[in-house]
Amino acid sequence: MGLSKSHTPKIRALLAKLVNQGKLIQQGTRFGSRTLISQFQKPRIHDSERTRKHFSPKSKPSRREGKRLSGYFNQNRKGFGFVSIGGGEADLFISESDVGSALEGDRVEVELLGARGYRGRRKGRVVSVLERASKHCLARLEKKGSELFAIPLNPRIGLPFISILPTKSMEGAEPGSLVEVELIDSEDEFGMMKGKIIRILEETGNLDLGFEMILRENSIHEEFPANAIQEADSFPKRILPQQHPGRVDQRHLAFITIDGKSARDFDDAVFVEKNGKRRISSFCCHC
Repeated sequence: MGLSKSHTPKIRALLAKLVNQGKLIQQGTRFGSRTLISQFQKPRIHDSERTRKHFSPKSKPSRREGKRLSGYFNQNRKGFGFVSIGGGEADLFISESDVGSALEGDRVEVELLGARGYRGRRKGRVVSVLERASKHCLARLEKKGSELFAIPLNPRIGLPFISILPTKSMEGAEPGSLVEVELIDSEDEFGMMKGKIIRILEETGNLDLGFEMILRENSIHEEFPANAIQEADSFPKRILPQQHPGRVDQRHLAFITIDGKSARDFDDAVFVEKNGKRRISSFCCHC
């Protein structure tokens, strides 16, 4: 096309814009229209099949080939990823064609392959997802034709699109709406992850939206469980001095915190009062 490396940033920005608009589909480092991909896409050939097809009679397979291990999946933005096994073992390289339905942070089961991968690392293939890191994400709704899909706000999830299933909770949702999506462990005919809308979110500032994203994608509940509330209710409403001998109740004094703005707790304070020409200070420290 007669383009130089200086055009790369502009091309990437244009491709990202077309993906966000739903005009293109991104698969790793490849881009294409949904219609063309559905017409010409061939079944994926796993690296294990390529290895068997091009296997040299003189070479011997690894003794550990076929062994299954479990670990946590970390995906690269280019499509491939790594599985952290732990226990002092080196991470496994997972090529894009062997990722399966694994997403960032998932606990997965992998099968060792005989070939070596990225920088000589052992290669593996995701056999199954044992546990999802999170089944919820925030996304922006888009519509192409009669089909509704969602684009996750967090690109690290590893899902360019989510095919939305029709439910009652999506009533009132329109293209451009901000929604919370629950992932469903199944894919459509194009290999796209399915999901359903849990709720429609109000447009908020970037700070509130970022906070909401952290909660949903890390499965952090805003409400305390019933047993925690029950335990909190068991504590007395008033603190009696005789219950804590050796301590002096100074809650009536105007203590001022000395913890900084970035402190995670505010438990150090001082109180100062005039006594003639002197100032008497009192320091309170919670340990």
